[in-house]
Amino acid sequence: MSRKKTYAIHQRYVKSFDGTQIGYQVVGEGNEPFVLCNGLGGNVLAWEPLYARHGDRYRFIVWDYRSIFSSEPPNNPDDVSIDHHIQDALAVLKKEKIKKAIFAGWSMGVQVCLEICKQKPALFRAMVLINGTFGNPFATAFNLPMGALLLPKLNHWVSKILPSLEPHLRFAANIVLDGDGFIKLVTKLKLIHENVDSRIFRDVAKAMIGTNLSKFHDILSHLGKHTTWEALPGIKVPVLLIAGSRDFLTPVKVAEQMAERIPNSELFVIPQGSHYCLIEFPDILNRRLDQFLEEHGLMEGTK
Repeated sequence: MSRKKTYAIHQRYVKSFDGTQIGYQVVGEGNEPFVLCNGLGGNVLAWEPLYARHGDRYRFIVWDYRSIFSSEPPNNPDDVSIDHHIQDALAVLKKEKIKKAIFAGWSMGVQVCLEICKQKPALFRAMVLINGTFGNPFATAFNLPMGALLLPKLNHWVSKILPSLEPHLRFAANIVLDGDGFIKLVTKLKLIHENVDSRIFRDVAKAMIGTNLSKFHDILSHLGKHTTWEALPGIKVPVLLIAGSRDFLTPVKVAEQMAERIPNSELFVIPQGSHYCLIEFPDILNRRLDQFLEEHGLMEGTK
């Protein structure tokens, strides 16, 4: 596709409401703000296909969830709920003087994005929700009938044993990720599509294992109890939902439920896409995004 370009990632920091230092990144040369809500385990690198395509039109703002990547842990280790992440996002937006923006969320970021909209709807021009759910992700992940009961228990068990294993896991993971064997394995298992951008996948994975792995489980525990289901009918802005037909973590049926419940929404399903559509089929996703932005007069320079 045309206009694909490399943009500098500018690292910045802000103190949140409780004094926790939150790291965030600004990418792109455009004037129109575009706020990106990360998936759990993802960071600014995962969004490269978006800002490489649209960085001349928009200024992308991404923040790291408290306790992971460039953000500090809070004084109270349990202060990693969705509401805490929302307050962090608002601190970032205030510092960047953003009063209205387009928002996008990927995976966990979909719940975060929807919660920000629920609490501060005036901030939104539109939403793009990629491979995510409205809430209660344990209930629908992997299409497990008992997922809502079993997956939180599994997460709790992992959180107990992980601290002692973390140094060994980090060492082993770095070795595995340096080769192509792991990516070949997960594609063979159909967890990701073979078309995945292995460079981005590897860079994001290495960044993830370099941060505090134990904190992911604390954040996931809070995420599993959160829902925005009741707020969906009240969303007033245009919404583009993007799902992958082979996404086992947030299945298409969840996106279909959201599309039925959100008044001004459109659903786009990427055939053969997994939970990582953005780095598997970036051209397809970006073409649909372009169409959505143009139709709603949201492309910078259009009315």
